[in-house]
Amino acid sequence: MAQVEILNQQIAALRRQLAALEGALDASEKRDKESQSRIADLGQRLNVALAQRVQELSRYRSDFFGKLREILGNRPDIRVVGDRFVFQSEVFFDSGQAVLSPEGRSELDKLAAALLELDRKIPNDIAWVLRVDGHTDVRPIVT
Repeated sequence: MAQVEILNQQIAALRRQLAALEGALDASEKRDKESQSRIADLGQRLNVALAQRVQELSRYRSDFFGKLREILGNRPDIRVVGDRFVFQSEVFFDSGQAVLSPEGRSELDKLAAALLELDRKIPNDIAWVLRVDGHTDVRPIVT
C-alpha cells in the first residue's frame, strides 16, 4: 500500500509537471501566433510602402524621359527606347577608330546639356544614374 501511495504521489507530481509544461507550451504558441500576426502586418505595411515608392519613382522616371524627349525633340539620330537612349553608332566614331569624331562630340555635348538641364529639375531626393554602354563594329582598331 505504501508503494502504491508513493507511485500515486509520483503520478500526481508528473501530472502537475505535465500541466505546467502544457501551460508553458500554450503561452509559447500564443506568443508565436502574435509574432506571426505582427510579422504579417509589418509585411503588408512594407509592401504598401514599397508599392507607393515604386509608383513615385515610376512617375519621376516617366517625367524624366518625357522632359528629355521634349528637349531632344524628334531627332532621327536619337531614339528613346524604354529607359534607354539609342544613338546611331556612326555618329560617334568612324569605323575602326577609337577616337570620338567631332560630330560625335557635338552630339554628346547636346545630350550633356539636356541632362544638366534635367538635373536641375529633378528633386534632390531622387537618386538617378547615367550608364553608358558602347559596342564596336567588326573592323579592328589598329593603333
